[in-house]
Amino acid sequence: MISQLTIILTFLTNSIFECTEVDILKKNSITEKKLNFYEDFEIVKKRSICIKKCNNWPQPIPYNIGSWLNANAIKKAINLISTSTCITFSEAPSRPLGNYGISFIYDKSKCASNLGFKRTNNFLKVYLTPECSGSIGTVQHEVSHALKVIHQHNRFDRNYYINIHLNNFSDENYKKRANEIKRNEFSTFNVSYDYASVMHYGRKAAAKENTNTFTAKNIEPYTYMMGQREEMTFNDVKLLNLNYCLERCKNSQVQCQNGAYLNWKTCADCICPKRYSGTFCDTVTPLEGTCSNVNLIATQRQTELKENGVKDCNYRIKNHDNYKIYIQIDFVNTKSADICTQGSGFEIKYLQDKGTTGLCLCGQYKNLLIISENSHVYIEYHGKENGNGFRLHYSRAIPDAYPYPTICHNEKCFEKRDEYYLPRTEN
Repeated sequence: MISQLTIILTFLTNSIFECTEVDILKKNSITEKKLNFYEDFEIVKKRSICIKKCNNWPQPIPYNIGSWLNANAIKKAINLISTSTCITFSEAPSRPLGNYGISFIYDKSKCASNLGFKRTNNFLKVYLTPECSGSIGTVQHEVSHALKVIHQHNRFDRNYYINIHLNNFSDENYKKRANEIKRNEFSTFNVSYDYASVMHYGRKAAAKENTNTFTAKNIEPYTYMMGQREEMTFNDVKLLNLNYCLERCKNSQVQCQNGAYLNWKTCADCICPKRYSGTFCDTVTPLEGTCSNVNLIATQRQTELKENGVKDCNYRIKNHDNYKIYIQIDFVNTKSADICTQGSGFEIKYLQDKGTTGLCLCGQYKNLLIISENSHVYIEYHGKENGNGFRLHYSRAIPDAYPYPTICHNEKCFEKRDEYYLPRTEN
């Protein structure tokens, strides 16, 4: 009786409340390289993924693509979602009256999508310009909205991660919609905040000239990770899976590691973050070549790690005593990029959750100090030019000297004493 009543009440609640989300991307000197600077505009307040007022889609989800859009890119973006999740789609030649689905529609000036499935006899409309319909990440951004995901920077906990500079907005509509929302209307499913999420605004979204509207409330390099539209991150995909696929494995006893999550197909193994492998994602796969080493051990003595030139390398540093890892980055010199993404420079994962995009560095940096959250650190180096390289030193962290996970850059340090990184204060 209780379960039947719960189902009825849930249906009625979902039917009564209409959940709307729209992104409007204004054309502003659009080129393929500047797709990341589309100025998103949201109609309603939102956080991570809508739970109480939005519905999951019945599957497969029919979709159709209108004229003047890049159908191949849209299909590729959809296929990447369906192959990475339990969510399925089926292409429909038209929009049959009375059916549900997603309809991609040409628009000359905006990209927009409503938030989540509505129990009405209409296709959900996703508006795309020809330019943004050719961007895999931008299409995934809008489809994620249709799947009821909201912007990363509008999570309930965003004030611990970013600053929003309201006086720098050139558009009052953007400024108004920087407000927060009640925690119980949306869920993060305990997925970590990810500066590189495809659902994150860039630092100059709707900004006045020579200003930033969004900056990281952490060390400055994180600011240059925000706004990428190449593709969904591991955590972007994980959030969809936890919402749409979790029920399939509710009785599984498998314990995934390093930020991994249960494989919805088997419920007996895990979907691993990039480069991680094994049933429970407890091992690291080295990149091809001779420079990688995924078995480095941190001891009390400092050890140098360096590389240079055009090559791809990855490293795992760990210790056997469950101590945190001390990392002193002397310098990083990688190819500059306006938005630094995975695989484009130097990346270090020092959080316990290795599914979250690590700190990505593109360009020239020096003198960063990191104390990891746990006893293993993952690093990738992608040298694109002959002059690229890095040098760091690592060791076991001394607990008395570094009792908390820490990151420092340009004489600014942040410590994680509870759940979030906050500016370090001298005792």
